[in-house]
Amino acid sequence: MKKIVLLALLASLSSVYAASGEKILIGAEYGVAKGKKDKYYSHSIDNIGLRAGIENKKTRIYGSYNYINDDKAASDPETHILVLNLEAKTEKYYNFFRAFAGFHVGAIYTDVATEDETDALGGVQAGGLMELTDAITLEAGVKYSWTTSDRNSINVIALGSAYGAVNFKF
Repeated sequence: MKKIVLLALLASLSSVYAASGEKILIGAEYGVAKGKKDKYYSHSIDNIGLRAGIENKKTRIYGSYNYINDDKAASDPETHILVLNLEAKTEKYYNFFRAFAGFHVGAIYTDVATEDETDALGGVQAGGLMELTDAITLEAGVKYSWTTSDRNSINVIALGSAYGAVNFKF
């Protein structure tokens, strides 16, 4: 019930934010992640994602979907992450660079041969934005996410990643 109330609150906030006439954000990202169960995995995991939302000069709120396929793990799990991100941005430096920091909440779904599991996920992110034009922004950042899952099928309890993204604003 708490998750439903939290998601309803976040959806309400995002609809109020959207009504203020801000720019629409659509983008894609690619990153390299390290998963953690008892300790960090020795290998890196490719992480690809899509995002859509809204932003203004000081903040942005967007939903993102990430897909991770850890083909080096014994069970070869496919992981899907769906989150809502809220970030604050700094003023522009040198007329094209901004820093940002924020948090995300959502769900992680792991599809393993033996069983499938879904759990809540939360985390923080920070990085930099390079505004090439009014419509195109390059992004580089780091994210750290965690879940409280103790199930064997959720192969990560924490996930740290470095990523790059391109965002288009309309």
